[in-house]
Amino acid sequence: MKEVQWLQSLCLFEELSVIKRILTVLLCTALILSLFGCKGNLKSGELIIEEGDSEINLAMFDVDTLNPIRTKSQSVSEIMSLVYEPLFTFDEKLNPIPCLGEIVSVSADGLTARLMLKKNVMWQSGVPLVAEDVIYTINEIKKGESLYLHNVKSISDMAIDADGSIMLTFSKPNMNLEGLLSFPIIRNGSAAEIDKNPDGTGVFSVEEKSATTIKMVADKARAKGSVSAINVDIMRSAVACLNAFETNKIDVITSAVVDLGEKTPAGEISTNLYTSNRMTFLGFNCTLEKYKTPYLRLAINEIVDRGEIAAKASYGLATECRLPFNPSSSIYKETEGPDIDVSGAMLKAGYTKTDGKYLAENGEQALVDIIVSEETAGKVAVAKMVAMQLEMDGIKANVNALPFDEYKRRITAKNFDIFVGEVEMPDNLCPGFLTDEGNFLGYQDTQMSEAVYGMKLARGEAMKEAVLNYERIFSVNPPLVPLFFANEGVVYKKNISGITMPVFYNNLKGLEKVYFTTA
Repeated sequence: MKEVQWLQSLCLFEELSVIKRILTVLLCTALILSLFGCKGNLKSGELIIEEGDSEINLAMFDVDTLNPIRTKSQSVSEIMSLVYEPLFTFDEKLNPIPCLGEIVSVSADGLTARLMLKKNVMWQSGVPLVAEDVIYTINEIKKGESLYLHNVKSISDMAIDADGSIMLTFSKPNMNLEGLLSFPIIRNGSAAEIDKNPDGTGVFSVEEKSATTIKMVADKARAKGSVSAINVDIMRSAVACLNAFETNKIDVITSAVVDLGEKTPAGEISTNLYTSNRMTFLGFNCTLEKYKTPYLRLAINEIVDRGEIAAKASYGLATECRLPFNPSSSIYKETEGPDIDVSGAMLKAGYTKTDGKYLAENGEQALVDIIVSEETAGKVAVAKMVAMQLEMDGIKANVNALPFDEYKRRITAKNFDIFVGEVEMPDNLCPGFLTDEGNFLGYQDTQMSEAVYGMKLARGEAMKEAVLNYERIFSVNPPLVPLFFANEGVVYKKNISGITMPVFYNNLKGLEKVYFTTA
């Protein structure tokens, strides 16, 4: 995590979103099942508890504020997503779904967009949602104390038209604009009051709160599910959460609590995995002479066996990828691309294969040095597997596992050959930060810059062709080797059913629809 945060602050500039919806510590305690709530109807051999009779317990820790745009706590952010809603949410393919708003038009240059709010939405306090609420939220985020600052940085002006629509002006175009407009909306003037009186538009509202507990109740008209109330307890630590899960005091834990690759929680469980937005990759130092042309990069890109790395180095909890797009996204469509002949690429890079080794004209074997932070065992395993694969194909590879500060210093100073890194891709899924001016790879390519710009301007069906164009260029001149996106998971006790498929934007989506069963 330290590595991800540092790479973000070092080199992603405005294009990389701060981590904000990575899995949180959200925990459900065992429901007290009442026989009076049972109808006796059977479903798949289980007795189902009547709708509306269920209360579940969640937990959060590291509580700083309940304000969803001010909190730095992942657990608070996730819990408050049940109370506060964004302008846009997303399905399992990461396609945008209008929630509180809808983009009705975007200018050809991508610098202005008209946003229309959903009609007849009421705050839980009884007042209607209006355009001023959105503008207030954006201004509050722009104060610089929010995890969503990246999302609104390019908004340079806002205005409300007579029909209540909002005109947003941007300093630069943005790919997948809806992805940036996924921050929660708070009521105009409410920022200072939220800790005492949260007031959202979500399915759940806060009924009671104290220093140690929060009780939320479902809007019965909207929830249309079995969960009528949620009791939130503040717990001490992730360790305490895992212990409570394993002793059947809570019903749900997430990857934020337990590394599923290293430990399987005790008890009868079911695990719901999804692809996070964290990508592990090999980064080339494109300022070095041997990487200024793409041939050695192309050869390494072809030699690396991503499937083996994802299966072994990541305990199978990863989805391999050849492109820097989330593999779950509908925009991730690998082109057939050119057939890259490794020997041919190595020959163009100045190496001929002799007796199973790639040798330069002076007889020296092709050599790469791979640096990795020693603080992340999984990344060290990745580096060693990559080195082994390269060695087997005739390229000598050294692995240097360094203290994090030294690893960081060497990347910053461009004093490396190849490094194993991990980044949190931005909310709008745009990979432009990898190749924009000043990128940490020292990569420059005019065609790539034009392809990224094309994706930022494209909307609708045009986006498909813009992405394919980017992929065509990436396939012949890759600045890095995408390896895999980490899989995260939500672990449930067996008596929970009706679970909605989670996504990294919101792993509690549809929580009100789950129900509890008994044999």
